[in-house]
Amino acid sequence: MRTSILKGLTARLKSGARDESGAAAIIFAVALVLLAPLTLGVFDLYIAANQKQKLQDALDAAALYAARSSAQTQKEINEIGQRALQANLSSFPGSALITSSFVLDGPKVVGSAEMTPMAVSAGFFEHSNVTAGAEVLRAMDRLEVALVLDNTGSMSGTKLSTLKTAAKDLVDKLEAAGSRSTAEDPIQISLVPFSSAVRVAENVSVKSYNTSTRTGPGIPNWLDSRARGHNAKGVDIFNASNTDRFAVLKSMKGGQVWGGCVESRRQPFDVQDTAPYASNVDSYFVPYFAPDEPDREYWWSPSYANSYISDKSSGGFTHQQRH
Repeated sequence: MRTSILKGLTARLKSGARDESGAAAIIFAVALVLLAPLTLGVFDLYIAANQKQKLQDALDAAALYAARSSAQTQKEINEIGQRALQANLSSFPGSALITSSFVLDGPKVVGSAEMTPMAVSAGFFEHSNVTAGAEVLRAMDRLEVALVLDNTGSMSGTKLSTLKTAAKDLVDKLEAAGSRSTAEDPIQISLVPFSSAVRVAENVSVKSYNTSTRTGPGIPNWLDSRARGHNAKGVDIFNASNTDRFAVLKSMKGGQVWGGCVESRRQPFDVQDTAPYASNVDSYFVPYFAPDEPDREYWWSPSYANSYISDKSSGGFTHQQRH
């Protein structure tokens, strides 16, 4: 009895070993268990990469928007950036924004964000969050403006007064904008007069001018009345070097005064704000000395505004000056 049972069991085992009808199904089942998580993991990697790009695009746009705003405080910058990020962010269902911030760092706006992407194989693999960062320099936070203003005789009357009003209004607006900036010296303004000279003082009498010490009431100590730097380069209007312009004015009849005008300094001081110093005569300003223009000899002759000596001459200029 026992022998027959063992023989039957042995026969069944041998028969099952030779039967291959279910092998493919078993292999597929085993492969499915191994490959399915890997397939889902690859899909999750694609979603994470796609979500990171979406987050970066939204953060870039938000940082640019915040930087171009007029906000000047940390709170304002962050609020504006957060609203822009939420408006621009596109995410997969199941993704979540974890944290985001917009920081005002001097002239820069620095943004950062982190979010959890959607995951379909969360139970099989560890999934990390995706992050993004952005930095925008607020270029308009610094501004350099050069005002080139025509102050020649053709601007006399209402033209010049209108020019002054408009220039002052522009400077006031720029100063107000600079006061809201966090940058150091955000607004820089230079003034370029449309002339070779500019008036820095009212009329100054030279009657008490001391020709020995070259000093006198109302005469600034940063002037070189002899134009030594100009003479050395052969650009002075006088033929003789080191001619004291105030001394010439003092010697003239009619109570001549210095009109308060100075010439442009020699290079490189013509484009610098360096204070004059004794070791370099080029750093000093030179009092302007305009030549006397011809008198109006006949009624049809042209009339010159800078004719201050009665020379009754219709030709050429004499090197004198009323300023």
